Amino acid sequence: MSTVLLIIGKDLRRLWALALLGFLFSFVSTLGWYWDLFPKSSGFLTFIFSQVSPVVVLFFLSVGIVQSDPTIGDRAFWRTRPISPGALLCAKLLTLVLVFGVPSLLLNAYLALSMDAPSRVAVGMLTESTGMLLMESLLFALLGALTRSLMQAAAASLAFVLVVATSAALIPLPFLFTPWRMDIPGHAARMAAVGLYSGLAALGLLVHLFASRRLGRTLGLGAIFLPAVLFSASRWPVSIGAEAPESASPAKAGTAADVQVLLARPAFAWSNGYMNDPASGTVVRSQAVAINAAIRSIPPGRIVQIASISSVLRFADGRQLAFERIGREFWPNWSSFAQASAVCAELGLPPPVPPSQPDKQPRLRLFSVIDQTAGAFAGRRGTLTATLKIYELQFRELARMAAAKGSKWTHRGQKWRIRDIAVSEGKVVASLQHLRATSVLLNEGPSHPDERSDQYRYAVALVNRARGEFALGYHVWDSFDAPQWSIDLTTRKADFTEFWMIGGSRAPAPTDAGWLAGAELVVLEAEPAGSYDKDVVLADFEIPQVADHAEAEPPAYWQ
Repeated sequence: MSTVLLIIGKDLRRLWALALLGFLFSFVSTLGWYWDLFPKSSGFLTFIFSQVSPVVVLFFLSVGIVQSDPTIGDRAFWRTRPISPGALLCAKLLTLVLVFGVPSLLLNAYLALSMDAPSRVAVGMLTESTGMLLMESLLFALLGALTRSLMQAAAASLAFVLVVATSAALIPLPFLFTPWRMDIPGHAARMAAVGLYSGLAALGLLVHLFASRRLGRTLGLGAIFLPAVLFSASRWPVSIGAEAPESASPAKAGTAADVQVLLARPAFAWSNGYMNDPASGTVVRSQAVAINAAIRSIPPGRIVQIASISSVLRFADGRQLAFERIGREFWPNWSSFAQASAVCAELGLPPPVPPSQPDKQPRLRLFSVIDQTAGAFAGRRGTLTATLKIYELQFRELARMAAAKGSKWTHRGQKWRIRDIAVSEGKVVASLQHLRATSVLLNEGPSHPDERSDQYRYAVALVNRARGEFALGYHVWDSFDAPQWSIDLTTRKADFTEFWMIGGSRAPAPTDAGWLAGAELVVLEAEPAGSYDKDVVLADFEIPQVADHAEAEPPAYWQ
């Protein structure tokens, strides 16, 4: 043990500057977003300082720790006189843990406690962030052990990056990312598995190299471990399960009979593009067929959305044409009045006066069809049956804070704060930050990384009960940031332009900061309230003529 401690002390004295720099970068990349140290979101310098620089320092420090006592080459015999390979390997690994693992654990533990993260989320944050750093340091240490100098290690890293970039350009994407296209849904758990299995493989290779001093055999094992890691990640993902949802009052959804779906013919070719042809197995030209639509939902105060559509076109001669199911990306946001009514229903406020002119109805994408099929059936009329999978949303109050700069709200791994809020030209403009504690080890729930915040999920309101007035915000997406590891950060702006009396009539817009002094800013979250299917039948339906295509042929990697 004294020999191990002696080597650790020697490495820390020799590389203390890099170790301190690594801690500083880890500190900034972990807490810089949380403490709002960066003046501007998504800046290039912020990205370099908080994400690229720590990896560079990690590389130099890991390689330096290993190469300070060569493990291969002409001086490899020195390791056995008088230091054993086991003691040397143990010292190097403990140095990596002390320099990278311990600070990461402490910083992320503070972050989890400060954000009131649930225990499952906190475990995921600590495991993911610290494990990812140690996995990267192990890979860099292995690279340092396989090369004779820092320059050789840097050249090997650059060569590896060039090989990956070239492969991505030459190999079809579906084949390049085969592990993510297997039979297990969700990629986050497989990403965690890649990190875990890569770290184990790197550790095994380091142990083999120190024990055997056989460089060629170690490289051969590495060639075997690489496909094994990818195969294992695609078959056995790693996850700590789903986060327990926060208890809330059960919602009472409507039924299919409560919802009217109005479709206005004729159908038209909404857009041109490419899609997979099941018959030929290739990507061919296609067009998306759309129709003007409207939805009327009952009861009021609820929001109805379409999750997916499955369509079948039947002709008089008995033939039928079935289309692939499409997802909800075709359906725009609900109407602003429906959103306002749902928000007011949750806050116990009277809804604003309905608009005199109805909102412009969105286009409903029914299906996509390849050009060859569209050309063969264009002009033929049939009966279209579209099965709409509908789900309802209701708003639930999530956060409430004083309408002042610096106000914040933290609960169960989420934090909202007001970066700026002011009265400007007859309206109130607020800049908000939303931080979420996340982990790829969580396969679902509000802390799952894929549960990204967007402009449709949240609503904001200003309420001044002392004056009996309120305003609903026009929620504008601003930017996503990508902090390192365990924090998801969204910056957004909300404009409040129309003010109402709590009794229901319109109120004058505030002219000074005095109105904000007595107001609260409320953040509401839209959550599912139920789902059901509804069939819509259109008789005498016709696929529109194939439109002229201006696009060039698809790139070769699409094939």
